[in-house]
Amino acid sequence: FGTIKNTTTFGLFLTIKNSELDGMVHYKDLSWSEKESELSKYRKGQDVKCKILEINQENEKIRLGIKQLTEDPYGFFLQKKLGDIVTAIVDSSTKNGIYVHVGNKNLSIFIKQNQLAKESINARPSRFTRGDRVDSMIIEKNDSKKTITLSIKALEEKQSKDVLKKYGSEASGGVLGELLGPLIKKKKSKK
Repeated sequence: FGTIKNTTTFGLFLTIKNSELDGMVHYKDLSWSEKESELSKYRKGQDVKCKILEINQENEKIRLGIKQLTEDPYGFFLQKKLGDIVTAIVDSSTKNGIYVHVGNKNLSIFIKQNQLAKESINARPSRFTRGDRVDSMIIEKNDSKKTITLSIKALEEKQSKDVLKKYGSEASGGVLGELLGPLIKKKKSKK
């Protein structure tokens, strides 16, 4: 634990509890999002739980971290690859897309409006509500930058392609009713 002594544009200075030692939490060690805006959540005099990351005796500096107290939310995606399908939970929608999370809530992922559906009429962010579960495909992934791009549209296109491959298309002369008709008749005759 530490008490915030001062805030700056690049981090927090803390006095470590039960000591006279000071340490610094760089803004990149506040949360896994690593955004400067995280600084606004902290105030002088506030007690925060933190972890000692490094002690530099030569320069008499102690580096502290807050995000290191939790699991890296991107860790879920390290074993995933492009084309994998994941189920996401909708957090919110905007006019340009939806915010979702997969697994750990600390990693917010934005799915752009043009990736919400195969048919543009269905690509309305307003059709999604908080708590909806949506299956999506990983279409971009950068482990070093910890970024991920998900697409519902790509998944729908893949599913359509798989159905056409399996059952043929209307243009090929086969209609779903004609293809499934013999199977339905066979099942009825067994009863």
